[in-house]
Amino acid sequence: MILTGRRHSDFLSGLPVTPASGAISLSPADKLRLIHAYISSSPTDGGLGISQDAPEWDLVESIFPLHDREFNEHWIRAWNPRNIASVQLERIRDQFGYSLAFYFAFLSSYTHFLAIPAVLGLFSHFFLSPYSPVYSLLLSVWSIVFVEWWRVHEHILSLRFGTRGSFKVEKRRVQYKQGLSWWARELRVLVSVPVILLFAGVLCAILTGIFILEAFVTQLYQGPGKHFIVRHPPVQ
Repeated sequence: MILTGRRHSDFLSGLPVTPASGAISLSPADKLRLIHAYISSSPTDGGLGISQDAPEWDLVESIFPLHDREFNEHWIRAWNPRNIASVQLERIRDQFGYSLAFYFAFLSSYTHFLAIPAVLGLFSHFFLSPYSPVYSLLLSVWSIVFVEWWRVHEHILSLRFGTRGSFKVEKRRVQYKQGLSWWARELRVLVSVPVILLFAGVLCAILTGIFILEAFVTQLYQGPGKHFIVRHPPVQ
């Protein structure tokens, strides 16, 4: 019944659907996901509606799956300095799900791409002047290239994992109330705008203060200990 509901939801969302005939092999991550979806989904969607957000289940603090201790211990022992970069995405996907597999794929790609700004930093330190616009331009180009490359690589991984378009599948929250007018929903979104602007202003003020302090210490300060202060790493 759970698998039938999943196939029906995938079909309505335009996702690849496993044929109904024949034996269907589910990975441990898929089994846990289906069971969790059946437990936590609202009764309207065919679930039990058990959630910590539901008023009738106020004694439930959280829902989490049991871990395969044997697999976890074997996986932890496999992590060593020699093969720490050779993470098998398929095994992570089958055991922990697609989200964690995408996380490790992004982490591996980002770590490899960090070699470029590291080389740029060494080059600018020895051959360019402080606050060089050339270094800023090259770093901006690297950022754009990495973001666009990851978008393409993410699409390739989604096709490889069979999750292309999975964002279309929406889960109804158990505390969802039908009949809420559109202006009430938009009003809730607008309430968060002042808070976002406030913290954005605080972040800009902090970054501006750090840049001013760094410029003062490296360019204007001529007092005692200047030689050591200049070499001190900037505050992050």
